[in-house]
Amino acid sequence: MKIFWLKPALDDLRKIRAYYTDNAGLISTGKRIRKITESISCLSANPFLGKDAVEIKRPSQQYRYLVCGDYKVFYYIKNNVVKIAMLWDCCQNPIRLIDKFK
Repeated sequence: MKIFWLKPALDDLRKIRAYYTDNAGLISTGKRIRKITESISCLSANPFLGKDAVEIKRPSQQYRYLVCGDYKVFYYIKNNVVKIAMLWDCCQNPIRLIDKFK
């Protein structure tokens, strides 16, 4: 399956890159970003690798998530395309996660 990044997910990845570049340096940033992108690339061969995101109830999409270090990658599958919807820092308040999907 193909992988397609939605704009909010790309924005999240840019924010993660900017934060870690400023606070942890380029090497640490590279490792973190690489771990996320490599995990996501596994979804092309195994799209159901992630767990059901039962906390997100949408009639139109069944969201799944994949844990990548400190982050959850939320995605759904539509027309044989894995759509990366959002990257979520697990250190945040989980109530805010539900608000982001409203």
